[in-house]
Amino acid sequence: MKLTQDLHIHTNLSSCAMRDTTAKDYIPAAKTDGLTTLGFSNHLWDSDVAGASKWYSPQNLEHVLQLKKELPQSGMIDGVRVLFGCETEFTYEWKLCLTEEHMALFDYILAPHSHTHQGIVVPQDRVADLRDHAQYLMDSFLALVRHPLAHRITSIAHPFVPGTKYAIYNATQALIPDSYFREAFCEANEKGIAIEMNGSCITYLPEEEIPNCEYVRVYSIAKECGCKFTYGSDSHDHRGSRKIKLVERFLDQCGITEADFRLL
Repeated sequence: MKLTQDLHIHTNLSSCAMRDTTAKDYIPAAKTDGLTTLGFSNHLWDSDVAGASKWYSPQNLEHVLQLKKELPQSGMIDGVRVLFGCETEFTYEWKLCLTEEHMALFDYILAPHSHTHQGIVVPQDRVADLRDHAQYLMDSFLALVRHPLAHRITSIAHPFVPGTKYAIYNATQALIPDSYFREAFCEANEKGIAIEMNGSCITYLPEEEIPNCEYVRVYSIAKECGCKFTYGSDSHDHRGSRKIKLVERFLDQCGITEADFRLL
């Protein structure tokens, strides 16, 4: 397995990214990792969609479009192809936070259903219990793939991830049965929505735990259901290690090959 595209990268336009991290700063590491395409997908809550939080409100369309002006018209930086995407939001009200009109401004669109650490996404009392958390992830995933604009979504970012609560990842995912994953992934495949292999969700684990983590079951079932995949390091700092070889070994374990990826 050899990854060639990283479609989930944040620059300093995302409030959670390092302030000195720009698109061009990622190029040297991409070349070292053998990546030929980078996709920049800063957080976005379209101002035409009501309800943004104080954190999300500044990260509107005008703000995110600043990056498009910085990227060269050739679509290349020092031999690496660059794409302009976004990571929008999907809330417990089943509200997709990007209008159809503005979707056309992006090369691709990532949509998460799992930013469950944010109160604007889901009231925190609804995900305080592990079973409730797992149920919300199940409900929100299917709500996202059944959304009227689902056909415009390129890939679902970090699926079935309980927010930033890394310590409960395995325990939460273990509560979701195989039968549900098959239903959910088959429906995503039918809608033409790819599933993101999020590198940060794998590499946070101790390396010796990865072969037995719940993600192996999750992604293996997605593969069985015929899903296409995208890869995203979810980098927020160009200096961080992406441990791409570790992710490639994980994909090998799941039986996922280059042919299973949706390349943009």
